[in-house]
Amino acid sequence: MGIDDEVEHDLLDLSRIGAHLRVAVHVHQRELDVLTQADIRESFPNTKQEIKSVAHGVYMLELANAFLDERQPNPDLFDTLLSCMYVLEGGTDPEITARYFELQILSILGYDPRFDACLRCGRPNGHEKIWFSPSVGGIVCND
Repeated sequence: MGIDDEVEHDLLDLSRIGAHLRVAVHVHQRELDVLTQADIRESFPNTKQEIKSVAHGVYMLELANAFLDERQPNPDLFDTLLSCMYVLEGGTDPEITARYFELQILSILGYDPRFDACLRCGRPNGHEKIWFSPSVGGIVCND
């Protein structure tokens, strides 16, 4: 199939189960997962009716996929993703839901930004003017 049998195929569409579920697997030569049955547990009908909700839902799924190691379960990340999908289903603004998910995924993976105190001087966050600094990973004040 390819050089040294290490050819990788991106998302090979195997079959369609039901009207709403497309079954896809990531294929590595010699490592083929076989899916024999699938059940739809949650279909999120309200989310599917709004294109912004669909787009943000797919974005969150892609983001979760990018941060997960293959075959390594992460129940906290899965629960957070599922919770955010329920929030989208309830009609919450998709932008706010996606930003919340981004912050949560950073926290779950140990990259959460600090908002409680200035990362330069250590002073607790008060009512003075502050800025967020991505390079230091949190808020900074004028000092």
